[in-house]
Amino acid sequence: MNPMYAGRRRTRPSPAGHPAPGSRIRLVIVVDTNVVSELMRPSPSPRVRDWVNAQAPGELCTTAVTVAEIRYGLERLPDGFDAQIAAICRTHGAALATRNAKDFRETGIDLIDPWQEG
Repeated sequence: MNPMYAGRRRTRPSPAGHPAPGSRIRLVIVVDTNVVSELMRPSPSPRVRDWVNAQAPGELCTTAVTVAEIRYGLERLPDGFDAQIAAICRTHGAALATRNAKDFRETGIDLIDPWQEG
């Protein structure tokens, strides 16, 4: 089986007059929240990571619903996660690109605000 189509399955019959899934070239794959959040884990599933990497450039997209769900989940994280993010940046000598500079000013990491000029 082509790895590009691994894990795909038909979940309900196609409406009359519409081609069955897999019978035409797919131009885009909509990635659901669980796939996006898996990729955000410190050690994502190799199977999911490899599947995403096997897709053609520009073939994957997500929805505004998924973006909202991810944002909602991030907003619910305890404040301690800011310190964890800063610690990761310090460990790797990385700068942090964020709009939320106030929470990171005293951490000793370099901050970049993409919403501000130079």
